[in-house]
Amino acid sequence: MTCGTTISSVYELLEDGGCAFKKADPNSDCRSYRDWANLKKVNGDKPVKVILDESFITGKPFKLAQSELSACDNIPNFKEIYSTDCQKVGAKPKASESLKGMIESVSCDKISGWAVNTKNLDEIQTIDIYIDSVKIGTTQANVGNRPDLVTIFSNSKANFRAFSFSLPDTAWYKSGQAKRIYARFANTNTLLEDSGDLKILACDGIGSGTCGAKYRLIISPDSLTNVLTRATEYKIAVSSNTKWQISKSVNWLTTSVDTGSFNSSFILKIAANGDTGTRRGRVILTAGNLTKNIMIAQKGVGQPYLTVSPDSITTITSVGAEYRVVVGSNVKITLSKDSKWITADEGEVGTSFGLRIEPNPDTSTRKGKLTLIGQGIKKVFYIVQKGKGQPCVGCNGTIDTDKPSTDPNDIAGQIAPTTYRGWVEDVTCCRIKGWAFDSQNFDDNLIVDIYLDRDKIGSAVANLGYRTDLAFNYQSDKLLYKAFCFPIPKSTLDSFKKDKSKQLYVRFGGTITKLFSPEQRTLVCNPGQVICPYGQNCEEVGYQDYLEVVYPNPSKDIFKLSLYSLKNQIATLKLVDTEGNLLRSVQYDVINGLNNLEIDAMGLKNGVLLLSISLENGNRLFKRLVKID
Repeated sequence: MTCGTTISSVYELLEDGGCAFKKADPNSDCRSYRDWANLKKVNGDKPVKVILDESFITGKPFKLAQSELSACDNIPNFKEIYSTDCQKVGAKPKASESLKGMIESVSCDKISGWAVNTKNLDEIQTIDIYIDSVKIGTTQANVGNRPDLVTIFSNSKANFRAFSFSLPDTAWYKSGQAKRIYARFANTNTLLEDSGDLKILACDGIGSGTCGAKYRLIISPDSLTNVLTRATEYKIAVSSNTKWQISKSVNWLTTSVDTGSFNSSFILKIAANGDTGTRRGRVILTAGNLTKNIMIAQKGVGQPYLTVSPDSITTITSVGAEYRVVVGSNVKITLSKDSKWITADEGEVGTSFGLRIEPNPDTSTRKGKLTLIGQGIKKVFYIVQKGKGQPCVGCNGTIDTDKPSTDPNDIAGQIAPTTYRGWVEDVTCCRIKGWAFDSQNFDDNLIVDIYLDRDKIGSAVANLGYRTDLAFNYQSDKLLYKAFCFPIPKSTLDSFKKDKSKQLYVRFGGTITKLFSPEQRTLVCNPGQVICPYGQNCEEVGYQDYLEVVYPNPSKDIFKLSLYSLKNQIATLKLVDTEGNLLRSVQYDVINGLNNLEIDAMGLKNGVLLLSISLENGNRLFKRLVKID
């Protein structure tokens, strides 16, 4: 039985230096011998099938049939190494542009794909495998059999440039939690295609979900800090990889169970509060060396509270509008208004009240407010209405300077349209990253303004990729390029004083409206001490040629694809089957930007196909497709 296949040609045997006289010299130029020796070593010194390409003599094109290939399923990968030190990506250089590769499939058992150096297919690529940002191991792209790659790269060496990395059953990431799979060329930040958002695994197991940790303990909700006076109960979800115990700090908290194990839930009951003051308690969960607390605060009898939804309306056109406002309170609430053009039932209100805004006959914006009062608590409901003939982009007014502000860095100005969406995701002294778009017009690219305290330091356009999460959530590939990255200028870094902080704000361009941030962003950037190596600035999110989406996949006939091109150029699309046969080839003149293309698979046999896109600027893109009936 043979394990693996290598191909030698008569041309190589005759022309390559050293094949005739020094074939066994590992330092010679005899590639045929080196290929055979390397494959034999990789396959554990098992026999290797050698196929001779005689096209140099016969003049007939060489074609490799699937039946001629040989492989052993249990061949060990001699460069499969597992990492246990929880090493994160960190700052690493960019790989050479000639390195190309793809993650083709992921499962809870293994990760597989291919990688080549298009300028030197003799070179075997080493691949680092990551779960989220943690390196879990290294493998080599040194196994076959890939005749489809042979056809794509017109070189028999590509037959042995696949890789497969096995995932251990007891790995920390096998916790039932969704994890992103990344493959990078070794010791670089350069991803193989289809990494990250396109390859997500959620593997059940006893892993902790966190590298370096033995136990997992996640609870939801993890705090209840506004519980009303009456008796109530909540369902608490627990995710763990071991047994867990429950204890309570006070006797007015009870749980349906005192112990549990693995993924489960329990009922938390909170008794009615007969006291006049707020009371506080804790539910404590322990699992191994982990402890989680559910903090509880329950209001007392007679403690007034007041909630209003919505709590203001600043998006009213000159024609007027009607609203229903919901009120929640445990005390009597009275309402008053300051303007005749606002119609609402003054006096005592119940659980809701009607609100009518009359048409505005003037050409200027007008403002009014409602006031709700009860037993020492007060809420002011602000109303802003546009004037007749005024443009109403998003139907928003300007900041109400009468409205109190708790942030000393708030500024006056225009409010952004309510259709704008945005998020600040990551902030360092090197750069600010996030995304922004208009939910009513995906074609527009929004601008965001960056502020430190009250000072604007620059702007960025949200037109970078690659955001498959946004495209999936909103079902539009137009959102693939809605990210932004702003490199903090050196002059701004020099303006910091040692150990002194500044508040960061990201606002929609030309407005005072802040993008959402899960936490207050504070920067401490000591002058002269900030180093921004490659990969920690904005280089990795710059424009690049990118195959954004292929659909439908699988397909019966037409595969449609969206290609982002850096420039006006020619794109050559090829379909190759697993036996290396070139099935279709078509050329397109593409423009700088997003191009909607297609390739026809009608009449082709069912099975896996490799789509190759060669661009005039030398870039090559790949996608694995499936043809069905």
